[in-house]
Amino acid sequence: MQPLDNQRPVSYQQQPPPQQQQQYDGLSEAQFLDQVQGLRDEIKALNQSLDELNKRHKRSLADRDVKEQFGDYHAELQHQRAMIQDGVRRLGNDLASTSPSDKARQTKKRHLQSLKTTLQKVVEKSIKVEQDIRNGEEAERIRQLGLVHQDWDYSRLQEEARRDWGNEGVFQDALMNNRTEQATEVLGNVRARHMDLQRVEKDVSEIALLYQELATLVEQQDETIVATEQNAEYTVDNMEAGNQQVKVATDHARRARKLKWWCLLLCVIIIIVVALGVALGICLNGNRCGGGK
Repeated sequence: MQPLDNQRPVSYQQQPPPQQQQQYDGLSEAQFLDQVQGLRDEIKALNQSLDELNKRHKRSLADRDVKEQFGDYHAELQHQRAMIQDGVRRLGNDLASTSPSDKARQTKKRHLQSLKTTLQKVVEKSIKVEQDIRNGEEAERIRQLGLVHQDWDYSRLQEEARRDWGNEGVFQDALMNNRTEQATEVLGNVRARHMDLQRVEKDVSEIALLYQELATLVEQQDETIVATEQNAEYTVDNMEAGNQQVKVATDHARRARKLKWWCLLLCVIIIIVVALGVALGICLNGNRCGGGK
């Protein structure tokens, strides 16, 4: 397996955060899909690395040198996981800023949802691996304590293994009761395992929060997308209603203009009829029509 240092997503790291731009126009469909593919590759590498992490931990229980390498590898995986989460969050922000009228929106939404589902599965696996590591650390502490206190039963060993060995008082009390060189070395190992276990428990808590954040992010972005689409539908409906009103007003204006011309024509006809009537009356009364002399 290649070192994780060679497994960095390239495309999405090169994109400046939206808040650093005066106007964020969003990613094109091709750019978006490129970043999705880059993150898929990173998630696949992380999934494989989790298997390797489990193997290294089992070897670290018996070898101090391997244990140090395991710690470095563990920290590197945490960093990688955080980078992937940040990349998914950026794509979610891009989708939220994509106009509903953009044809690429549905494609982006579909691919991002699939990516989030894949990441959630890997996060679930991360939690399981961390829990296995925690159980392994506790089992090793029980084994170490059993070497010093061979007269203790398993319940007593388990109880002692779960004590706060990071507490200086607890550690010193144990040393006072076991002054042999072997006991001192074993108790030192027990304390070291306790510190490792505390780090593992912290990692489990962080991964659980990451999983919860991812689920919340999916829900919030879906709500944002739905709200945006609803607003777009309202806008379209309002535009259609406005167009209908404009059409009605235009029809009314057209009919009003026609009515005006008909009224004008009627007035002209009335004037002509009145004029003809007056002229005819004058003609008949004064015998001035035709041949009357």
